[in-house]
Amino acid sequence: MQRPNKDAFQTSRGSPSPPSVDLYFENYGSLFLIRPASPAGKSWLGLNIAADAQMLGEAVVCELRFVEDIFRGTTADGLVCR
Repeated sequence: MQRPNKDAFQTSRGSPSPPSVDLYFENYGSLFLIRPASPAGKSWLGLNIAADAQMLGEAVVCELRFVEDIFRGTTADGLVCR
């Protein structure tokens, strides 16, 4: 009798590790918060977002009309976003 193949969950005895997230995009209707979750995400925001951008703690407040371009820029630069 052949043993069934084990999946990653069974062999690791826990859930597989999710990829590390660099930035979180939080939707609040007409505004988004872009929150850094790693040093790479924080650095990217510092280099690519205007110094006079509206902030809420470490999160950048972003209007809906700009968020798609920012998201595309982050992912084009290899960052992981959620």
